[in-house]
Amino acid sequence: MNKRQRKILIIIIVITSLGLIAAQGIWVSGVYSSKKEGFNAVVNEALNVAVTKIWQEEYKEYTSQIIDEIPDKPTRPKRVDPVMVEKQISPQGLKYISRTERIIDNDGIDSIRNIPGFMNDSDVVDFIDSTKSQSHETIARRYFIEQVIERMVIMDVPIEQRVTVIQIDSLLRRELSSSELFLGYELAVRDKAGNVLLNSPNYNHIEGKSTYEKRLFPNDPDAFSEKYYLSVFFPSRNVYLIKQISPFIVIAVILVSIIFSIFIYTLWVILRQKKISEIKGDFISNITHELKTPIATISLAAQMLEDPNVSIEVKNPARLSNMIREQSKHLSYLVEKVLQTSVFERQSIVLKLRQNSLHSIITEAADIMSLQFRNKKANLIMNLDADHDAVTVDKPYFLNVITNLLDNALKYSRTNPEVRIKTVNKENGIIVSVTDNGIGISPSNQARLFEPFFRVPTGNVHDIKGFGLGLNYVKKIMDMSNGSVRLESKENVGTTFFLQLPTININ
Repeated sequence: MNKRQRKILIIIIVITSLGLIAAQGIWVSGVYSSKKEGFNAVVNEALNVAVTKIWQEEYKEYTSQIIDEIPDKPTRPKRVDPVMVEKQISPQGLKYISRTERIIDNDGIDSIRNIPGFMNDSDVVDFIDSTKSQSHETIARRYFIEQVIERMVIMDVPIEQRVTVIQIDSLLRRELSSSELFLGYELAVRDKAGNVLLNSPNYNHIEGKSTYEKRLFPNDPDAFSEKYYLSVFFPSRNVYLIKQISPFIVIAVILVSIIFSIFIYTLWVILRQKKISEIKGDFISNITHELKTPIATISLAAQMLEDPNVSIEVKNPARLSNMIREQSKHLSYLVEKVLQTSVFERQSIVLKLRQNSLHSIITEAADIMSLQFRNKKANLIMNLDADHDAVTVDKPYFLNVITNLLDNALKYSRTNPEVRIKTVNKENGIIVSVTDNGIGISPSNQARLFEPFFRVPTGNVHDIKGFGLGLNYVKKIMDMSNGSVRLESKENVGTTFFLQLPTININ
């Protein structure tokens, strides 16, 4: 996949991800709107029922009081004279009649009474005629009607005497509970101008979408009564609705996260495979070049030994055999590098853990690296002081661990390289330390040092060959060998790697 194809793939993934997020957002928004409509319907229905019951309770209370006040045997007036009948039009356009009566009872007491009513002219005439002959029941019924109209229409009763906050709260809470809506609210009774006349203790808010309002006492005639409104405010309505749709939000987030993670992982795999492919290509190119040197040297030495025309003095079998041995060691080292690289091509490594002498492995690794140390004029000091060095490791793999650490020590040493290997027993284990006097590693880079393909940045200087695989290989093999690895380093002073392994007690 070339650069242009990767760019197109990234753009497609980004657009698809944004589209998916938008679609999930629209879906969640639709669910929220549906829950909100259901909430509004429940609250409005509860308000309607509560307002109706408040009016019914008030009407029941008034009628009960009036009935109690009606005398068992009302006295028939001696004479009822209609004094005046006045026809008026209310500000609301309602036609009503105000009738004034002069009543003279049996004791001769003369009184005037005003009776309002909604009737037409013929009704007035019929009403006046009907007063000439009235039974006891008719008088009681008339008195009842007069008192209802007087108390509920004509009298200016304060709102505090008609209803209380406790009464409203009790009715409203009962209706909301019946609909399984258990949510805190605050309420208030306001007049037409918006002034708060009654309110719950914590009612203090700015008008918003969480406020619901219904007219209180909707049966009061507009011509005679003040308009009152019941306002109910739900402070945590939005939080309640979000909790209601939280399962849908969680599902949407999980789906988007999974798909987005798959996209990210796909890109990461593509870029990582590209990087590995480039590293592998560079590695093969470099290792092929390095393999040519020992192969050519060994081939030349073999030809000299076989050529009968070359004298014994020139052949110098001892020198040629030493050359072949040294180049064979170097060739073996390079082959091990190739084998180490193949480890990262496999999903898992199966170690054959067996009992081995750690000191013998270290000595063998030092012998393999002797040519490199000699070429770089480096000094290798070995202090193998551990009394118990029997460990359970896979010898070929652990041999690579030691050679990797020695190779790194040589690479990052400047002048007069000196590498020290030391072993010591501690707490039923053995610790191997590899110390160099190289350039050191900064604290910011130490945390990532064991990551695959990570190399310490060196700016524009690229005089140190490597692919960032050696220390990752060391970490992996130590973990699989029930051991551990750590380091201590100071810039321009040097670095020490500590390998710790459990020992085997041999009696």
